[in-house]
Amino acid sequence: MGYRPDPALSALVSHRQGINRPGDGANLAFLTDLGEDHLNAYYQGIFDGAKAEVKAMGYCIERFDFHKYPNPSAVGRVLEQRGVAGLIVCPIHESRVLNEFPWEKFSNVGFLLPIYHPQVHMVRDNSFRTVYEAFMTAARRGYRRPGLVIYTERRSANTIRQLGGQYAAQASYKDWIDPLDPLILSSTPHDTERIREWLKVQRADCVICTNTTLFWILQDMGLRIPDDLGFITLWLEPNDPGFSGFTPRTGQIGQVLVNLLDGLIKRNERGLAEHPIVSLVNRVWVEGKTLPMRRAETISDSEVFDENLLP
Repeated sequence: MGYRPDPALSALVSHRQGINRPGDGANLAFLTDLGEDHLNAYYQGIFDGAKAEVKAMGYCIERFDFHKYPNPSAVGRVLEQRGVAGLIVCPIHESRVLNEFPWEKFSNVGFLLPIYHPQVHMVRDNSFRTVYEAFMTAARRGYRRPGLVIYTERRSANTIRQLGGQYAAQASYKDWIDPLDPLILSSTPHDTERIREWLKVQRADCVICTNTTLFWILQDMGLRIPDDLGFITLWLEPNDPGFSGFTPRTGQIGQVLVNLLDGLIKRNERGLAEHPIVSLVNRVWVEGKTLPMRRAETISDSEVFDENLLP
């Protein structure tokens, strides 16, 4: 009949619904299968960001762990009884959670890309861009042979994105950096011999690593950083002073998740998404002492690939 919704009126209705939303009970749930009573610093930062956002929007949020219930279906019943409308889904490590949980009863969003993941809208770190920017920064500071070391878990899709960032940077900066092979290690144990052999063969003058663990291993091997080797961490913890690298914006990830979930709830979109949308949050560079200027003949801004074209 030619009807068109009025955006201003829709905004007013959403506002009235927000101020009238009940303040007690767990309207939203932070769903994990970690099997622990505490969250690590990364998950805790996302949870804290989500809690701050839901408070401003009139929701409440509570954490639920699959391991505290007999099966995923039981978790769904408890959530439904408590009036939960939307879920923030943490990485899932058990396939039965994916198959047995009643996703159709809730609005769902998630972060990262877990081993088992339902088709939900996602918010995650832009790891491709982070690795690319790490190589870009090393090249601009005169490092000719930066190399990537990845600590990873089995079947991690994030490793593919990190490798993609490396290969894109090597292609963009082929006149200024040499293409080194990456080193992929399991999270535990630390394979000192493989690290030593990789350094010998690749002759890296800068190491870009997914965390700060490698820094201490390199020091134990007798290498002086930054005198012998530049170092960039892709994962800078709050208690890691002095490192050059990137810190995740966990609080913003939590905020984006809540806003995305709020829209799904208001549109009454429940269940799994036919075509999930992925929102990317860029990490922030933090200047430290492990990546000083190496050569005088560095790359000018006019000579580099425009990083603003990256996702």
